[in-house]
Amino acid sequence: MKEKLKKEKPSIMILQETKITMHQMEGIIKNSKLHYEIMGQDAIGSAGGIAILWNPNDIIFENWTSMLRILTGLGRIASTKEKVLISGV
Repeated sequence: MKEKLKKEKPSIMILQETKITMHQMEGIIKNSKLHYEIMGQDAIGSAGGIAILWNPNDIIFENWTSMLRILTGLGRIASTKEKVLISGV
């Protein structure tokens, strides 16, 4: 994941079945020295886990909804002000 982020520099990345906690995911992002924000849910035991990573220079999220195994963010594309709705299940 770190190599993909460094090489391709996506505006947004949705990860499913992370199998780790958000604390662990935040550590990975922090240690990679990449500038990404993150929202997610912990894995339960060895199953699940979801994370949405985004570059805050490209996407600005204004509102999040989190339900069991579902994340939805409402925001806008920074350069165009176009609205976006991103969901990860």
